[in-house]
Amino acid sequence: MAAAALLVGGCGAREQIGVGTPGPASSAAVEPGTPEPAPAEPGSSATKLPAPVDPAPVDPVPGPTPDPGYAELPADRVRVGGQPGEYQEPRAWVSPDGLSLQVVGVARDGCAGVEAGVVESTGTTVRVRVEQMTAPQGDDPDSPRVCTQVLTAKLLTVPLAEPLGTRGVVLEAAG
Repeated sequence: MAAAALLVGGCGAREQIGVGTPGPASSAAVEPGTPEPAPAEPGSSATKLPAPVDPAPVDPVPGPTPDPGYAELPADRVRVGGQPGEYQEPRAWVSPDGLSLQVVGVARDGCAGVEAGVVESTGTTVRVRVEQMTAPQGDDPDSPRVCTQVLTAKLLTVPLAEPLGTRGVVLEAAG
């Protein structure tokens, strides 16, 4: 009977690894005289993380790219007047023949458009009005189309009656 009790007792005995007793994985040889590592503080990571590294600078998101051959006007020849406060892009490009400009306009969302046109042309200045359109372009305004509510930069081509030459450009918003 004692042998049977020993057999039954031996069947239920199990070594529990990782519950307060070291298991076979923790039986690595430790050099004599080497201090044991201190236990980790509760709530802290047992692994020491490397020191943070400053991230590499990120280039700004590129805007619309002008057509090939268009040359960017110097900053002192382009002024912005009356554009929305969220976005002002004092840049313009002129075609090789000087008979058209490309300017950046901003649509209020991903569906509505934006257009530009010359409103005044003098011997010293070409005034271009950029107008945001409120209805989705190319669709029925009553359609259940989902439009992103984000400012969308678009490149607009503006024809000129005569070559730009040395005149400056003033960009203004409609309204």
